[in-house]
Amino acid sequence: AGDLVACAEVFVEAFNGAPWNESWTLDSAREFLGKLMAEPEFWGLCLRGEQGIIGFLCGRITVKGGEKSFFCVELCISPDFQGQKYGSQLFEAARQLLLDEGVSSIGIGTDKNTPAEKFYLRHGLKETRATETDVYMEWRKENAS
Repeated sequence: AGDLVACAEVFVEAFNGAPWNESWTLDSAREFLGKLMAEPEFWGLCLRGEQGIIGFLCGRITVKGGEKSFFCVELCISPDFQGQKYGSQLFEAARQLLLDEGVSSIGIGTDKNTPAEKFYLRHGLKETRATETDVYMEWRKENAS
């Protein structure tokens, strides 16, 4: 429960600010993340600093046709720690742990033309489809260099 509350706090800080400017409350974030964490396919990783959780990545592992895939629902870093490579450390640690669990692809959806889109491109994800406002990206083990 402590990690859920700490993650909800980071979530609210990260997504209520630019460029997302969403309107999360601590209660709505805790409910959203709690429901996600309760799913049997849930997988998540927290990044801890001296003061506690400073970021997290979470989503779902699914198996289709014998292939394990991970879809990242949320990745966020506290605004106080953004731009300091913590997101990269978290993403790369998660990718390695997921590979160790047999996952062969990682997917994510995000808003177009945002720092998040550029972040995922830097980490080797490729655009698979896009709408007017969103972009969907994927990293596949067999395409990794």
